[in-house]
Amino acid sequence: MIVMTPIAVLGLAFLLGETLADPGGWRAVGLISLWLVPTVAVCWLAWRLPDLATRVLVGIVGLLLVLLVWSAAAADRMLDLERSAGPVRAIAVFATALPLTLLGWQRPREAGALLVLLGILVCVAMVLVLALQLSLDVMSAVVLLVLATVVGASYLLTRRSYVVRADDAGYRVRFVRGAGVTAARWEGVEDVVATYVAGARCVRLRLKNGGSTTIPVDVLAVDGDQFVRDLQVRLDRGHGYRRVR
Repeated sequence: MIVMTPIAVLGLAFLLGETLADPGGWRAVGLISLWLVPTVAVCWLAWRLPDLATRVLVGIVGLLLVLLVWSAAAADRMLDLERSAGPVRAIAVFATALPLTLLGWQRPREAGALLVLLGILVCVAMVLVLALQLSLDVMSAVVLLVLATVVGASYLLTRRSYVVRADDAGYRVRFVRGAGVTAARWEGVEDVVATYVAGARCVRLRLKNGGSTTIPVDVLAVDGDQFVRDLQVRLDRGHGYRRVR
């Protein structure tokens, strides 16, 4: 993600400059707004609402796949389109890459899976087009099948993935670097405290054996304060305490 983010930004900046130079004027402003405004909106979603952004980007990646395969199967039509509207494929790739890299800072597993799926499926589709010389109708059916596969696989990934799972017995943490102890039973937890690590809000579960688990609140798909309260309730139950209301 450290490498992909500046590449995506520089790529979009280059396309922005090229569009301002040719055709320039108000037409350039209109063409830029067609892709820049949606890109900024999806980037905001990726940073602030990563779970929703994951589902949105699944659809965008699917549409990008359709565009790339169609451009390979109907190269002449795509060239005519790009002569009148500009580098559609380059804009689509960089405009998708930037929110994907931002999503990678919040949900690295989902973003990585989407990037890998996109790369593999594009390569497979291009081989089918170039090696087998399939007709556009056949390729359209293949694209729809692949798109359904991407959406289904990504849906299962987002449904089954979790960062923290807690039940009456204990808790387990995944995909958090520097978390410390990644699993423990409530009987072994001393207390739950709120803290800050490198400026980020975190919850720290301190264990009786001296270990601890640190969880950044902002990576969770739930309200941070509610998450702390839920952990405290489960900890009290694990110790046999009952809260008086």
